[in-house]
Amino acid sequence: MTEAAERWRFGYRLSLAPRQVADLLTRRTQLVEDQIGFRLGRSDGAPLFVPALGAVFVGEVGGGQLLRQIRRRALRVDRPESVGHMAQSQDCVPPDPGPRVLAPQALGLKPDVPAGAGVCVAVLDSGVDLGHPDFGGDRIAGSIALVGSGSVQDGSADSHGTASAGIVAGPRQPFDGGCRYGVAADARLLIAKVIEDNGRSDSFAVELACAWALAQGADIISLSLGFDRARDAPPSVLSRSLSRLSRRQRLLIVAAAGNGDRQRDGIKNPAAGSRVLAIGALDLAGRVRQDSLRSDARVDVFCVAPGANVVCPRREANPRMPVGSRHFFNGTSAAAPVVAGLAAVIRAEQPGCCADMLAAELARRCRLPPAADRAAYGHGVVSA
Repeated sequence: MTEAAERWRFGYRLSLAPRQVADLLTRRTQLVEDQIGFRLGRSDGAPLFVPALGAVFVGEVGGGQLLRQIRRRALRVDRPESVGHMAQSQDCVPPDPGPRVLAPQALGLKPDVPAGAGVCVAVLDSGVDLGHPDFGGDRIAGSIALVGSGSVQDGSADSHGTASAGIVAGPRQPFDGGCRYGVAADARLLIAKVIEDNGRSDSFAVELACAWALAQGADIISLSLGFDRARDAPPSVLSRSLSRLSRRQRLLIVAAAGNGDRQRDGIKNPAAGSRVLAIGALDLAGRVRQDSLRSDARVDVFCVAPGANVVCPRREANPRMPVGSRHFFNGTSAAAPVVAGLAAVIRAEQPGCCADMLAAELARRCRLPPAADRAAYGHGVVSA
């Protein structure tokens, strides 16, 4: 079987004009339908046309007559924006001295009240621990691996994807009878593995995963990842593409603003997108963490949420650990799924909410502390 890394690895992205997208769709019967779009050929490695993104992804820009025609008429040709170790997960696990934070409790949600029923949240990360009892039953509505061997099993050292998914939609009654830690406890999850176990990823995998999530019926996408962006630099191709996807499909996309040096680093991509909600993180004292990136001349923080010692599930890295163990998540990687989970709670309460309405309702539920720096807090501290 072809590994996901080979099946979905592309070297170039050809941006298409709307007329080109329409022309290709008229040839639908000549194309090979795939999970995310249409292959321009019958091999796993054939170019992939994704109508929702208005793009064709290819390994090489050469090829047959159709691909040469597309290449000549393409609006632009881009390489993956960043390939390398994802800095987003740095220092996510070691807990700070002090209390442990249950996200639902911190938001003011009642632990026994249904939350998020009928809503589907896509978590794009390092996968999930499929053996963890809190992810059993039909909690996971669908999954795809765009990197690695084809499994969405989380093998990251810090259980990054497992933690993110658990904060979004861990069950109201964890398997061991412990306290609820999942915000939208009755929501269903779509899991896309876009970060390899060694922390590597690229922007094409993230973009394709968003298109897959849309096709699977996601209401909200949660991204606890980011590619470096210098302060005041323009948003990247990935950020702009996800913003267009959100606008056209009325899909809410929530992303970690990123952790770094606030004097040098700008809000990371794709959180830098104009229609992507960039989420900052609070410390245990309720102030914005020192490493939570701030607004700059081009991009604003949307709001801030708990981002220190947030209780979450961990994968079974050590067979001697009890099944279904917990640990703690820190930084904007923890804050983003808190907000995505709250958006799912609101969506369940107000089923007609589109992305713009959800964002407006989240902003309404934010509190800006007295004399707070809006560059750090955005609309403020979010709550239920």
